Amino acid sequence: MLRSLVGSEMCIRDRSTGGHGFNDMVMAVEPTQLYDRLFDLLDADNCGTLSLDEIGMIFGNPRIRYQFFCELDMDSNCVVDRTEWHIHFERMAERKGAKAPVTAVSAWLRHVEHALAERVGADGELTQDLKSDIKRVTLEFEEWADENHAQKFWNPNQPAAYSWMTPVLEAIVANQAQSLGAKTEDDVGVTPLFAVAGACPSKGMMATPMQAIVYFLSPDDSVRFWWVKPLSTDGTKLSRRSLIATPKGKFKNIAGKAAAGAYTPLANFFQHGGGECAGLSFSIEMVNGSARAVIQKGDCRMWLSLVWQEEWTTSVMARKKFLKGKIVYQRDCNDECFFVRQYEIIGDALEIVDEEEGPFGPRVIPGNVVKHLAKP
Repeated sequence: MLRSLVGSEMCIRDRSTGGHGFNDMVMAVEPTQLYDRLFDLLDADNCGTLSLDEIGMIFGNPRIRYQFFCELDMDSNCVVDRTEWHIHFERMAERKGAKAPVTAVSAWLRHVEHALAERVGADGELTQDLKSDIKRVTLEFEEWADENHAQKFWNPNQPAAYSWMTPVLEAIVANQAQSLGAKTEDDVGVTPLFAVAGACPSKGMMATPMQAIVYFLSPDDSVRFWWVKPLSTDGTKLSRRSLIATPKGKFKNIAGKAAAGAYTPLANFFQHGGGECAGLSFSIEMVNGSARAVIQKGDCRMWLSLVWQEEWTTSVMARKKFLKGKIVYQRDCNDECFFVRQYEIIGDALEIVDEEEGPFGPRVIPGNVVKHLAKP
């Protein structure tokens, strides 16, 4: 990759103008040209899209790299195209001002493109001073990325942070969730139906760790839920132990009174086979021996996999609690193609909008599309 970058025509430093040539050229080009230059620099295989590895040229930190990649990959197809790339920087300009993306992109081009062109050893390897420079600039970008990912949203949590949930969601959408080995505290096998994510981790007086609610179907057709968590030793991997309901002790994961009050209405929609509410019908369907939760609105059957929670009641004194966000679902339970709709739960009533976004996929963890809510 390195040799192709060094030989690339993308080096825009004007050597004839001395040390300030780059800055002069940055000022002379349109922001979109800068975005394209950085895109082409990263696109080492010249295929017209960027992979997670290629994004790694900017972000060395795996967590930041994955978050940034998921935000860019708006259609969740595991690559970033040029349109998505431009949209990201246009949104940054809207949120932080027109200079913000230009400053970010030009800084990377200045430090890395110039360095790759002029400070590579005879053997094609990075010299030590270049390694130090890239490390410094990368740290600056990672600090900016942390700030950028948490801004302007009521909920600072990002879908990409829940990548540890991938095994659960992949099993659900593949109609194989019964194979996960989930059990009640009485050692009764249950089947994961869908997950609710977004509220944790949280800070403040009621601080909570990283975790997500998963709903399970019991053999008696009742629907239960409890917290599922990542490994305490590796936050990128699922704790299989948390798939077992545990009322107390080190592995306690049963929802407390406050959380139970917020998440019970969603369970009630599917209790004992399902029911109806405000023009929506709820059912549990069996596919290849595995239970799936289905919501039907009009002619559209939504095979549920994830409920993203973007806004919710924070006051324990509120008479009616609410959840707002987006649901992620399949239209066809055998097609790993996902769609998104905004929802709102107030008290015991659920409303899902008619407008559908998608398709997305094949990645089961959605991008930040689930965080952008239409205002009433």
